[in-house]
Amino acid sequence: MRDILPGLIRGTDNELSGVMRQLLNTMFELINSLELQIAEQDDLLKTVLRENEVCRRLMKIPGVGYLTATMLFAVAGSASGFKNGREFAAYLGLVPREHSTGGKHRLLGISKRGDPYLRTLLVQGGFAVLFAVSKGHSTLGHGKQAAWLSSLMARAEPKKVAVALANKIARTAWGMLRNGTDYAFNQ
Repeated sequence: MRDILPGLIRGTDNELSGVMRQLLNTMFELINSLELQIAEQDDLLKTVLRENEVCRRLMKIPGVGYLTATMLFAVAGSASGFKNGREFAAYLGLVPREHSTGGKHRLLGISKRGDPYLRTLLVQGGFAVLFAVSKGHSTLGHGKQAAWLSSLMARAEPKKVAVALANKIARTAWGMLRNGTDYAFNQ
């Protein structure tokens, strides 16, 4: 669209009215302005990443990029506000809702409470790990995590596996933030 739009705006051989050309030109300028702002914010986040050792350590977790690392650090800080990793994952909305009655326990979908942007980043990170594993580029090695992921992929649909991975990423990040440790490859 970025390649076609300037030609449509300047072209005299199409049937666009002057008003439509003006609207398209305004939209094109807005797109360019937004892309510039996104690039500036991207550079700012990368600067924060270079200067923050904790964010660099968080990026070692499979499925965590610079956006997710900076957001995890911004939301959790030192993780002292959360009792454990499960509480942090629940805060993000990555644990199943429960409906129990009469001794029967039913787990429903994820609760979707908490920070929707960070939850989305974590789930997308889970999908990225799944994609890498499916292409044979496993970032998990051959330890317990790889075995856990293989068994989960065999019995659940990809969306559920990605959410489970997002939950695991959140818990791992909480542990790293809380204890000040590096990512342990074969946990």
